[in-house]
Amino acid sequence: EIAGQLGSGMGLRRRDGSFLLSSRISTPQGTDTQYGISFLYGRTLQSRQARTIPVPDLVTGETVTKRRIGLDVQRPVGPFGFKGEIAAGDDDGTTVAGALVEFDYVIPDVQSMKMKLQGTYWSNDWDEKDARDLTVAPVLEYTVSSSLTARLGYFHDFEASSGNEDRVILLQLYYFSK
Repeated sequence: EIAGQLGSGMGLRRRDGSFLLSSRISTPQGTDTQYGISFLYGRTLQSRQARTIPVPDLVTGETVTKRRIGLDVQRPVGPFGFKGEIAAGDDDGTTVAGALVEFDYVIPDVQSMKMKLQGTYWSNDWDEKDARDLTVAPVLEYTVSSSLTARLGYFHDFEASSGNEDRVILLQLYYFSK
């Protein structure tokens, strides 16, 4: 898999030569256990808000050069699905790293409903202890149709980079088109 993007974050715009290239190589889908390695490189804009409409404000009009390498695994663990990923790299020369772990469970009587528990850790500066985020998120996902999915999640950031705990309830709608 290879992708080329604007590198604009949540808003659609191109400034200061922004772009983002990413790729992932993995074992074949359909096997019980899938392994992958991914690479990312680009000059990206940083948004102040996590939204697409209205277009979020930029932190600055200048891009940040990003490089990443990541390793991931997906596999069933009993009745649960497991996903794990670690990634490391740099933002304008500052070492960054993080990890994601997710367990999901399809409700047997309602096959279109899935419960998930996600945990993420990210450090924006590996040498600076206060630049870290640790988030836990229980999520309920419902597949309405092959092209529409709804997600309701509670995201609790225990170690927000801002110094305050963040708590967010999100309702997300995903539309997949062919």
